[in-house]
Order: sequence, then C-alpha cells, then structure tokens
Amino acid sequence: MRDHSRSRLVSRSPERGAPRHPLARLPPFVSRFLGYRDAEAGPSGALIPGLRHVPQRVESVIMSALGCFVAILLVESILIGSPLFVEVWANPPLVIASLGATAVLVYGTMESPLSQPRNVLGGQMLSALTSICVVQLFKLNPHWRETSSAGPGSFQDVVWVAAALAMALSQLVMDVTKTIHPPGGATALLIATLPAVDTLAWRFLLELFACVTVMLGWAFLWNNLGRRKYPLFWFAAPTPPKPQPKPDPPKDVEEGKGPAGPANGHAK
Repeated sequence: MRDHSRSRLVSRSPERGAPRHPLARLPPFVSRFLGYRDAEAGPSGALIPGLRHVPQRVESVIMSALGCFVAILLVESILIGSPLFVEVWANPPLVIASLGATAVLVYGTMESPLSQPRNVLGGQMLSALTSICVVQLFKLNPHWRETSSAGPGSFQDVVWVAAALAMALSQLVMDVTKTIHPPGGATALLIATLPAVDTLAWRFLLELFACVTVMLGWAFLWNNLGRRKYPLFWFAAPTPPKPQPKPDPPKDVEEGKGPAGPANGHAK
C-alpha cells in the first residue's frame, strides 16, 4: 500500500527532482486567483458557466471591457472619498488619468510582461517617487513657477525641464529595477506638471498606492473567473528551456569509415 502511493506521487511530478511551484501548496480555489494552474489536471474551465460556451476570443473581449469598467469605478470611488484631493482642488479630478492606461494593460493585454504585478505596482510607484523627488529639487530654483499651461513665458520657467527630466529618470529607474510599465511615465509627467499634485507631494503616493492595489486585487479576481490566467508570473518571467544539443555524429562517419567508405574506395 505504501509503495503504491509512493509510485503514484512520483508519477504525478512533471520531472524527477523538479522544484514544486510554491502556489501548488495552496488550495486550488485560492491558487487559481493567484495565477497558478495545475498542468497535470488538464485545461481549467471558466468558473462562470455561461463563458464555457462562448469562443475564447469573445470571452477575452467581454472580460477586458467589463474589467476596465469596474476598475475605473473603483479608482474613482477612492478618489471621490479621499479628503486629500479636496484640500488642494476646488473641483478635484475623478481619476488619475494614467491609471486608464494601466487598466488597458492589466485587463486587456494581461499576457504582456508590462502587465504583471511587479511591473504595475513597481512601475507606477517608482515613477511617482522619482518625479516627486525631481520636483522637490527643482522647487529650490528661484525661477520655479507652478503651472500646467504653456504660454509665451513657459521657456523662462523650469517646469518644462523638470517634467522632461522626471519622465526620463522614471524610465531609467524602471529599466534598472526591471519594472517597466509605460503608464508610469505618464504618472511622472502628471506629478511634474499639475500644481495641485505638486502640492500633495508625498501624500500623492498614498493615493496612488491605494488605487493601484485595488486595481490589482480586482484583476486577480476578475481575470481568473474565465479561461484566462493572471498573473503569468510574479517576480520574473520563467526562463524557456534550453534547446537540447544535437548529438555528435559517430566517429566512423566523420573519418569516412562508414558504410559509404568502401564504396567510395572502389570508385577510386
């Protein structure tokens, strides 16, 4: 009885000695919403019964649109109820515009490395932090004037230089930390060019973190209700298997001593 169970366990492992996925230890219902699928259990179906009879392309289009819709509603509800934005804006904006691009990536192109949790959270937060640091340094310049509009005197200010530098440095930070997320560049420009966001300064990071975290939480739930899978990875993309080297030809073939050797010799 013991030997039979041991052999069954060995047969279930994909490769002898291969490390087991950490999420495989969790219950299947939990690990599913963290992006794990058991390859040996076969393809997993949709948890929403109606999606099982819909072509996968149609499912993807519907789920992407509805995912973006709910995500932006959640972000807007956070900002509407936030007292920080009311402090600095007479009419605070409903949403941080760059999060719209994040929604497209997270719910529409979830297979992209740019859409994975590390890139989304790291790219947005690091870009925002970089831009705030740049703006705080530029505010020490006597020519600094908080403005978000262009005009004849714009070149006399240093805001346009700060915005370009903030965006460029955010790209550099994302590249070094391997957290490239294009909407992070838009967030950096937003911070450097909107006076109200500049007034929030470090407190803006709290608002942004809350919004991005809620969007990711909704993505873990929504993107795994159907046949799609999110995230594809958490920290680093899995490395593809190395191609197997071609076997060396036998020595007798290399030296011309194979079956064709005698024939060639008689031909001469």
